[in-house]
Amino acid sequence: GVEEILEPVIESLDNGKLCLDSKTLQAANPTMFNLLERTIDDLIDLGYSPEVAENGKEIEARTNQEKRNLSKLNDKLNQLADILKLLINEAVKKILEREMRRVRDALETLLNAYLSILEEGMSSIAPNIGISFSKSQLVKIDIELQPNFEFKAGFPIVEGTWLDYVEVPKYKRDWWSLWIWKRIAYYIETKERSSDNAQLPKTEDILKGWLLQKNQAEVEIYRQVADWFISQINSFITGVESSQKEIVDRYQERLDKAHDQAKLSHQQDLSIWNPLQLEAKELEDNIKKAGKVLR
Repeated sequence: GVEEILEPVIESLDNGKLCLDSKTLQAANPTMFNLLERTIDDLIDLGYSPEVAENGKEIEARTNQEKRNLSKLNDKLNQLADILKLLINEAVKKILEREMRRVRDALETLLNAYLSILEEGMSSIAPNIGISFSKSQLVKIDIELQPNFEFKAGFPIVEGTWLDYVEVPKYKRDWWSLWIWKRIAYYIETKERSSDNAQLPKTEDILKGWLLQKNQAEVEIYRQVADWFISQINSFITGVESSQKEIVDRYQERLDKAHDQAKLSHQQDLSIWNPLQLEAKELEDNIKKAGKVLR
């Protein structure tokens, strides 16, 4: 995700023209994308040519205009880094949210698959009990992930000096005019003047710096995601235990109910059978008595 934004920007500077055709950039905020395009164009117009991109360049800005251009170039590089920070933070946040949804969906599917296996097992053991299992919902752990990528691309500007050779007009008297007549003569004087000096970075060094800064930011993101993942797994385990306990309790309830019904049925059978048994015994006794009388 991050490289899909950084590399097209570097490629654009290397070629001196826009090459921002990656899917991640195309899906970015249109306002920020347009600002990125303008900033790259401005850098190229200010003198960050493909040659500078490849080799870097040492700059000694002597005139006020050169100093202004150097300052603008530095500002534009810093602006480029700020735009990339916003674009990448937004892109990474979307990627993380999408992947976290996938993890949650996978855990929920796993939870329901486990419950289905449990249902089949119980049904095979006690098919007549007829416990129905409802779909279980995973308790989702929400976290507000805030990617914090920071990028730098500017360069230090240091004040220097340079010697300016200037023709200075002066009046001069010559001996051949007996020191009477004056004429204008020009002398070369050296004047120390200030300059703004800088080393324009090549894109290879800029990209190395960006990738290092990216790696530093990713450490914190990994920590946040790991904490969330552990919390979500704990929620999954709690969900399994809760659903399993509910199912076992219902299973036990059905077993107890079936036992009570069987016991009641047995008692009802006894209440009918015992009087019949007594009557049969009495009839048997009467038959025996009648037999004795007949003898």
